[in-house]
Amino acid sequence: MPEHRLPRLPRQVYAPAGPVPVVRRKDLVNPDTGDACDGLWVPDERRIYIERRLGLASAHQTLRHEQFHAWVDDLRIQLPKEKLELLCDLYAMGRMGEDWERQRAS
Repeated sequence: MPEHRLPRLPRQVYAPAGPVPVVRRKDLVNPDTGDACDGLWVPDERRIYIERRLGLASAHQTLRHEQFHAWVDDLRIQLPKEKLELLCDLYAMGRMGEDWERQRAS
């Protein structure tokens, strides 16, 4: 999807336990691995961080991935990490596909 058709990232997104602020930050690091990452859901803060250097399309997809993490935590669903990451990716890709179809139809 062309980036110029995507809206800016929202300042907050919905999750079952309430709104979750979205913050763009430079040089995100996964606290568990110490590796650079594109996005983080921080449950203790109820906040999603998105790497500032990402293009808009990648930032939207990453936001949807992290939003799904928030939903899973809010609903207290326990999944093995590999399965959770796969489901987050599938959700994010599906939502991006919906956005692309919506933009194409307009």
